[in-house]
Formats: sequence, C-alpha cells, structure tokens
Amino acid sequence: MKAIVHIGTEKTGTTSIQSFLYQNRSKLNVAGFHILQSAGKENNRAVPAYCIDEARPDDYFWKQGIETLEQRRQFKKDFLKTFDREVSRLPKNINTVIISSEHFHSRIRTAEELNNLFELLSRYFDDIKIVCYLREQATTCQSYYSTSLKNGDTHSFSDFLDQRCKPENIYFNYDDMLANWERCFGLQSLDISLFIQERFLNGDLLDDFTAKIDPALLGTLKKPDKPQNQSLTPFGQALLRAINMILPARKAYSDVHILGDECKKIINHNLRGAGQGPTSEQRISIYNSFIESNARVQQKFFPEEFSLFASPDNLTIPGVKIDGAELDVLIDVLNCIAEHEKKQSSESDYARICTCFFLCINEITNLTSKRNDEAASHGNSSVLEKTAHTLRDLALRVDARDVRLALILMNRAERIGSDLPDMSEKITEYQRRIARVPLQKFIFMYTLGPDLPEVQKGPLGEALRLWVLTLPVPSGSLFTPIESTKVLGSQGMLDDDNTPSYQAYTLIESESLSEACAIAQQCPLIPFGGSVQVLELSTLRDE
Repeated sequence: MKAIVHIGTEKTGTTSIQSFLYQNRSKLNVAGFHILQSAGKENNRAVPAYCIDEARPDDYFWKQGIETLEQRRQFKKDFLKTFDREVSRLPKNINTVIISSEHFHSRIRTAEELNNLFELLSRYFDDIKIVCYLREQATTCQSYYSTSLKNGDTHSFSDFLDQRCKPENIYFNYDDMLANWERCFGLQSLDISLFIQERFLNGDLLDDFTAKIDPALLGTLKKPDKPQNQSLTPFGQALLRAINMILPARKAYSDVHILGDECKKIINHNLRGAGQGPTSEQRISIYNSFIESNARVQQKFFPEEFSLFASPDNLTIPGVKIDGAELDVLIDVLNCIAEHEKKQSSESDYARICTCFFLCINEITNLTSKRNDEAASHGNSSVLEKTAHTLRDLALRVDARDVRLALILMNRAERIGSDLPDMSEKITEYQRRIARVPLQKFIFMYTLGPDLPEVQKGPLGEALRLWVLTLPVPSGSLFTPIESTKVLGSQGMLDDDNTPSYQAYTLIESESLSEACAIAQQCPLIPFGGSVQVLELSTLRDE
C-alpha cells in the first residue's frame, strides 16, 4: 500500500489543502484514496505528536490535558491502536492513504524523531511519497507571526523575526530539514515544490496538489469557498499580543482560558487581513543569511532555476492603516473583559481592562512609529499621511471627554501631515476650551504597597508607563521615583512608622480636585494594592 505524506511546510496553504481533502473524502475513497482520520479529521496532528521526543514539551499535549510522562506514553499506546485499526480495516479498493500535517515540518526536528515516523509508516506502507512546498523565509515568518500569536505567543514582530528566522533554526533552514527527510525516506521519495503561484498547475495550489495525488482527479473535486487560516491585520496582531500578555494561554485558571478564547474570537473574526511585514532592510538581511543553504536546495531539487527565491530588492514598504472599525473592535474586547469579570466577581476586573488597553495602545504606537521612521527614510509619505489621519480621528473621538488628550493627538497629527483639513481650527478650539478654566496644580503621591510586584517589569509596568504618558503634566518628570525618605523634627531625625512609604510622585494640572481624583483613579497600580494620594497645591499670597 502507498502513503502520501504532506508535511507542509507551514504557511504554504496547508489548512486549505486539508479542508479540500476532507471535503472531498468520499470522492477520493471511490478513486482509491483514503484520508487518515484517526490522527485528526483534517489536520493529522496526532502523528507528529506521536513521533516527537517524549521529553520535549508540545502544545498538542497541554491542549489535550496530557501533562505527565505516563500520560504521554499512554497516548502513544492508544494512538497506535487506533491507527492500526483504521489502516488495517480499509476497504480493498483503497490503495493509497493520505496523511497531512504541517506539524511534520514544525515539530519533527531531530533524526530520532524522524526515525520514529519512518518506523511507524514502514510497518504499513511499502511506498511512501513525501510532499512538501517551500516558501521564501522572510515571507514565511511574516505569515507565521499571526499563527504564533493565535497560539499564545507574546513576542513583538521584530523580536519574532530576530529570534526565529535564522539559518540555525531547522524550521527555516530547508537544506537541513530536507536532508533529514532524505536520510530516512530517500531522495526519490521527496516531491518538493516552490510555494509560488506562477509555479502552481493552472496557477492554483489545489490543482497542483491534486495532480500530485492523481492527475486523473483534476476537475472532479470541489474546492473550498473561502480562504482558510487567514492572517490578522497589524492592529489585530497588536491587540492579540496584548491579550496573550494579560491572559496567558497556559495559565491554569479555567476562567482565564474562557476569557482569552472569547477575546480571540472577536479579534480573529473582525481583524483579518495582511499583517506586519519585515522592513526592506530586514528582508534583505534574511535573504542574504539563507543564500548558501537555499543555493544547495536549488542545486539539488531545482537545477533549472537561477535561484530558489527571487531577491527582495526594490520591494514596496507596506503601510499601516488603523481605522475606526478597528478601534471599535478594541472597545468590544474591553467590554468582553468587563462583562466576564463582572460575572466572576473578580477584583482583577479593572486591572485587566486597564492593562489590556494600555498594552494595545503601546503596541499600535510602536507599530506606527517604526513604519513611519522607515517610510520617512525612504521618502514614502503615504504611511505618514495615514498615521496623521489616525491621530486626527482619535482626537475627534476623545475631544468631548478629554480635550487635553485631544489637543496632544491633534498637535502630533499636524506635525506629521500639516495638509489635513480642519486641524488648525480644531487645535485653536481645543486651546480656547482649555483656557476657559484656570488650571490648578496637584501632586500624585504613589504608594506601591507590600504585595505589589516590581512595576518596572512585565505588563503592569508597561501599563503604568503608558498611563503616566496621558497625564496633564505641566513640566518636569512624568513619574519621579523617591529613593529614600527621612522625617525631621525638633529632636532631630525621627523614624515614624506611621509615615506613608511614598515611592514616587507626579505633578499635574487639572481644573478641579474632583477631576484630579478621577484621573488618579485610573492608575493601574490601584487594583494591585497600590494607592495614589492627591494633594492640591495653592500659591502663597501676601496678606
């Protein structure tokens, strides 16, 4: 019997191929082809899970509730039974079993793990064909970033590129990866193609894959209506990263899992689109780092080609557009968190909402600023104009409730795109509104509390930093840490245990004490046991 093993690679339309195969399984059965079901109905994820080293962690197991070594060994025993039962009982007309999972590419990394797969398959199949598509490394990493975030990753896109996309990583080093498969299954068993639309049969990936099964099937199978496993927009990626930080996927509490899943559904449904991409400098650097290994793959599998992948020279820098609809999704996510926490009667309600909001705004700010810097260096004004539009729209959204924040946003928008209409008039309006009421000065004195973690680290520290940036500070430091305190009295130095252990302060301006208190109430430290004392200042007058 023959086996066709589709190993990916990841981000080469594997979800579309698997959906296509599953949708046409009845027709394929009639033609003598069986789609493996015991390892997963569409993605045969359990096969690579069976093959990986039992000491190596894998998300497949924690998602299945398999936590101990004994449980993993029991999983392998159960898998062998179901796999054997399915293959051994196939109808006589079946001559080929199709197995598909991109996790063969991403999870099987060592010679020992690939040996496990060979031992499993060679018991049942005397002819094994390995089907694999290769995609240019930087583009693969770009596409994989959304998938990684959906699985709980918290890396920024730049860190993701720097840490993952390098020749030492067998995931991206196709020369090392294919050499491992060749060692086990032989060069003649490898059917390697490039994931380039012009190279597909009829310019269609599904037609191309069908021909690898049996050319006689072309035109007889139904294709999926919608594209599968789409990426997220840059805004969606930023929001999902923030959710992953405050609601880690592997946290043991069930309410965290439920809330995280609800937020992810909102993001995945509403924010589909092309995600962040490498800068032109990053693309060229990645391309150059793989020149030698890609050349070896080209010489072995594509000798007629000049190079494995085209050079990324003169690529257009992708822009980043953030619109009102995406901001509405942010509000929906925050409302989801608030509603969930009300049902749970959790004290972390406010903290999660604030932390999520500030982390997301930080992600989006970093995203637009990096793209703007690159656009400016390349003379590309379109990205800058879009960012100016976004800042202006944000100002118009908040000017009714926070005119000072609106003025800050509008000023920044004018500096970036001075030709946008009505900005000067709005800036003048905001300034007049602010000038109507003389501002008073207040001091915020921050006490962290004994149980509060270090605010310089982690999501809470980032949320605090971003909140401080919104404060109406007239001059000086936004957040001044207090190194030490001493109390002086008529008898010299005193140690007063009742003296609050203030650890930082901020000087702000506000229209009234009540408004200053409302601002202080938003401090992300408060839900974690910290406190903010608001001190109203007055000017000494001569009587």
